[in-house]
Amino acid sequence: MLIAAIIGGGLLLIFFLLNRGSGGGGLVGPTWQLAAITGQAPAFQGVIPAEDQGRYTITFGDDGTFAARADCNSMAGTYEQKAQDGLTMVPGPSTLVACPDGSYGSLFAHALSKVTTWAIDSGQLTLTTSDGGTGTFVAGPAGGTAATATPTESPTPTPTPSPTPTPTPTPTPTPSPTPSPTPAPTAAPTSSSSAEASPTPAPTTEPTPAPTPTPAPTPSPTPSPGADLIGTSWQLTTITTRDPVYQGVVPEAERAKYTVAFAAAGTFSATADCNTVNGTWTATADGGLELVPGQSSIVPCGEGSLGDLYVLALTDSASYAIADGALTITLSDGGTLGFEATPSS
Repeated sequence: MLIAAIIGGGLLLIFFLLNRGSGGGGLVGPTWQLAAITGQAPAFQGVIPAEDQGRYTITFGDDGTFAARADCNSMAGTYEQKAQDGLTMVPGPSTLVACPDGSYGSLFAHALSKVTTWAIDSGQLTLTTSDGGTGTFVAGPAGGTAATATPTESPTPTPTPSPTPTPTPTPTPTPSPTPSPTPAPTAAPTSSSSAEASPTPAPTTEPTPAPTPTPAPTPSPTPSPGADLIGTSWQLTTITTRDPVYQGVVPEAERAKYTVAFAAAGTFSATADCNTVNGTWTATADGGLELVPGQSSIVPCGEGSLGDLYVLALTDSASYAIADGALTITLSDGGTLGFEATPSS
């Protein structure tokens, strides 16, 4: 009996360690949706709106595999639970791309490979990374299916009545005039043969000088929107974001790792630490600016890299201004990116 009690107690302890937290819920089962994310190197924090949480999910299988969605990217890999709360996640081979519109995709995907511990409390899962950052998750809807909006029926258009044609009035005929008889011509008197008429000399015509044409002014060409962005390689000096919250100055020795250059053909190329991002850009006459990333591979860079935050901010660009040789890009969330011209080598 004593041996059975010891064995039973040991099994209960193992079950508790692997399935701790309020209600005894474990990793396996729910589709976990990202609700908040923080980092320590660099230090940032962000909250995911409820309507966007379904874009960042992770599901743990009971066979030691996981599947994740990082906005426009899908990932899969393996995981292993260690000791009391240890957790190691190993993403499988995948090619991540930069997602548009200020996406958290790269931040979330790269954080998964740095997870070291896990905990569940009050139905929330917290994954902690090696740099002290955290990801807080909530259980998504059963089945992980987002609600589908019911389409609104289009109203039936009211037919427009055809206008009643106005009858064309019948014209009243105009009476033909009665011709009057033409009187017979009266013979002109015969002039005396001795009288000779003196011819009147024709007036001499003075030529009118042609007016001197006034030359039309040559119009100054209007520069195309964004023309002042072209021809300069810009390197990052400061970065401030509101979503996630981050503010920092890029050390002078690190600035060449974060650049952007705009081409006249409407394309851009940016260096984000160990990654290169290409895409298209458009500007408006009032200073509006939009950058749309193309199919650019995104890989994790070293500890303390600003690469993911920089890519996130670039894809959230809303406007720009150039003053005293410095470029400022304002983000749609009110954050800013400050640049200087890259020094000539």
